[in-house]
Amino acid sequence: HYEVVSYVGSETNLVVPEKVVLGENNELPVTGIADGFKAAYGNENIIKVTLPSSVTRIGYEAFFCDPNDDSKFTFINLDNVTYVADRAFLNCDSLGESKELNVDNVSFVGEDAFASTSFSYGTLIFRAPNVEISEAAFWYSSIRAISFASETSLTIGMQAFFNCSSLSSLTFPVSIANLPRLIVKGASSLTNINYAGTMEQYNALSKYETWASGCAATYIHCSDGNVTLKKS
Repeated sequence: HYEVVSYVGSETNLVVPEKVVLGENNELPVTGIADGFKAAYGNENIIKVTLPSSVTRIGYEAFFCDPNDDSKFTFINLDNVTYVADRAFLNCDSLGESKELNVDNVSFVGEDAFASTSFSYGTLIFRAPNVEISEAAFWYSSIRAISFASETSLTIGMQAFFNCSSLSSLTFPVSIANLPRLIVKGASSLTNINYAGTMEQYNALSKYETWASGCAATYIHCSDGNVTLKKS
């Protein structure tokens, strides 16, 4: 297989090929965007990226933006992507502001992968059977709502949604492995937290006692009632 290592050209809307043909009976699929892709050859002007169904991996700092740059990158289709590496979209502050991103198949989100991004349009819904959200994955993102399908098995890292001040709704699946500290610290607009299981199941979860400290929510809404969140 191949990974896209760089792009040389002036296109702002980039279409990644599904395969590379190197002669008769010699073709291989393109399966990923390589580490540091956007930095190679100065691809600062890319606005939109269209991925083929064969691409399942986004590499380390693949679309990383310098915080001092005026990033124009607003959209990438993640329809078949399963793995988003650490810092993959760090500081892409316009990403997700104009169109909802499909993360149905994403099963791994690395540290700072979507930190300081927009995501101000629509809701992120993860539907993969197993999902791991790493530490600080959405740190300082402007994401508004995030949900995990009820049948998803979820592992979540500390500070995953730290200072996501626009986040208003968060829905956890029944099978969440843990609720660590500071995951919603600074989520000042977060008033709606849902858990797909029962109150009994929620109370039995492995969790830091004041995991919800720093958000606006008073209760977590379970399938059969509400549980008061401990803040201190």
